[in-house]
Amino acid sequence: MTEATSTVAVITKTSIKEVVLSQFKEAEQNMVALAGKYQNVAYAVDTPKGMKEAIAARADLRDNGRLFVTKSEARIKGEVNDLKRLMADETERLVAIVKPVEDSIDAQIKVEEVRKAKLKAERDRLEAERVAAHRAGIEKLNGYVARAQGHPAEAIDRAVASLEALAFGAEWEEFAAEAIAARDTAVDGLRKLAASERQRIENERLQKELADARAALAAVAAQQAAAAKLAADQAAEAERIRADEEARLERQAEEAKVIVNDEPPYEHAHLSTGSLGPLSAHLTPSPEEEEDSTQVVAEAPQPLFVIEEQRTNTEVLDSYKVPTVGRIIGIGRLGLTETAVARPSDEAIIRVLCNTYGATRETVLGWLRDMDLTTAVAA
Repeated sequence: MTEATSTVAVITKTSIKEVVLSQFKEAEQNMVALAGKYQNVAYAVDTPKGMKEAIAARADLRDNGRLFVTKSEARIKGEVNDLKRLMADETERLVAIVKPVEDSIDAQIKVEEVRKAKLKAERDRLEAERVAAHRAGIEKLNGYVARAQGHPAEAIDRAVASLEALAFGAEWEEFAAEAIAARDTAVDGLRKLAASERQRIENERLQKELADARAALAAVAAQQAAAAKLAADQAAEAERIRADEEARLERQAEEAKVIVNDEPPYEHAHLSTGSLGPLSAHLTPSPEEEEDSTQVVAEAPQPLFVIEEQRTNTEVLDSYKVPTVGRIIGIGRLGLTETAVARPSDEAIIRVLCNTYGATRETVLGWLRDMDLTTAVAA
């Protein structure tokens, strides 16, 4: 190696440029001397001798000056071109000496470089896979809240418990702290999500209860409205019936006023079973009617029948609690009048009963046949 180094130093000691320029340095001195020789000379070119001398000076400057330099350039260029070809051949020869050895060593180096490149690529691949695995785990932790959307609160609670049980040891390497932070963030988000889900369910329950309560209130209000309408309709119907009944009774009372009795007046003291005429065998009240009639008679003995407008209203009879048959027997005993009236005819009695109760003649005759007047009068 030392010899080769010395050889290289000898070859590169003097450059081609310096060798070539050195030749022009020598020519430079000749050019300066030649130019100085003729620089300040004035030739008498108007004379033959002077012209001859001027022509000779010009030729000397041209041939030994300018043309010498240009011809030297052309010569040197030719030599340089020859040298270039020579140098190319020599270079190729010299390179052929060392190139095989260089190629052998280069092959060894390249094999090692390829091996190292493969090792580096494998290390880079493993490192990328390692980092990607940790990143994927962290991304999975970061995605727990999004994946838990729409799941029941109980399932979210189980996910929270699973996350809290995770341990991030040495296998997470430099990503352990980041994984723990992602886990804690996910746990916090899941807890909030579970609370929100429970609140949503509670809100739905309360809304349903509210809707049910409103529906129940609406149903009750509808029932009350229906009941109120029914009550109003019933009250209106009752009022109509009462008004109709009152009008009917007033008409009956008006009709009763015009009844002409052919019978002479008599007092209650003169009544007897035999004096009741053909109705005596039929006017027998029921036990309840008999009790009511007895009570009324004990309170105020009066004439048996009174045909008077204001005393024929059924509301008056109802106020005295006179039963159906007892009303016929005890009208005069209720103290409704102080004046004895003439006994009406049987036909008048039947007409009054028909008009008062809105019954047919046959129905009234059936009532009279069923009456026991002997018991009623005795009482």
